[in-house]
Amino acid sequence: MSKCMSCGREFNGKFCPYCGTKAPETVSVEKNHIPVTNPSPAEPSSSQPQSPFQPPVMTAQNHPLPPTPPIPPQSAPGVPVKAKQPKGLLIVIMILLLLNLMVTVGFGIINLFGPYNSVERQAEQTRAFRDYLRETGENISVLDDSYVSSEYDSGSIQGTLQNDSSYLLENVSICIDFYYGDDYVDSSYDYIIKIPAGDQVSFDVYCPDAEFDSYAIAYIEAER
Repeated sequence: MSKCMSCGREFNGKFCPYCGTKAPETVSVEKNHIPVTNPSPAEPSSSQPQSPFQPPVMTAQNHPLPPTPPIPPQSAPGVPVKAKQPKGLLIVIMILLLLNLMVTVGFGIINLFGPYNSVERQAEQTRAFRDYLRETGENISVLDDSYVSSEYDSGSIQGTLQNDSSYLLENVSICIDFYYGDDYVDSSYDYIIKIPAGDQVSFDVYCPDAEFDSYAIAYIEAER
């Protein structure tokens, strides 16, 4: 039987079953048995009966508790914690998005209804430019045009272009249509870079491979 150094209770074993303190080491001494004639009855203990076994009590002195860590703010499961955004930044972003939308819609309306980007307007501009080229080409006269045969192909129409204006004409193009009877066969062209004012330049328009019996100058185009 040992007596606990912490709680003062008696127990058998190496550890106190009440507080868990290790029993003091004792040296066994051989004792002589002395007979007892009139043993006195044991006085009843005034304390309450103890349970045969109690779990050891861990005191703060023997086992200090670790400090409690701070608990971070929790959110709903699966929902990330959103950082607060400044209101001024959100207002600026909304204004920029609104301006971008207004510009996009504005360009869409212009492209849809704008006369300068419509197909009709582009076709009108093309016709006006072609009329300008042919009106300028009226300042050029065709001199001495004739059919010249060739032993390697069907021949060509050769002649002279004369600039009757008082200014330089550039990017001159002459177009000749070929016929067989009254039926149109094909067209052929010759291109001259420039004709100075009052000057003459020769041209050479190749004839088509198909059979024909006549030709006519369709138009002459030029730029000032």
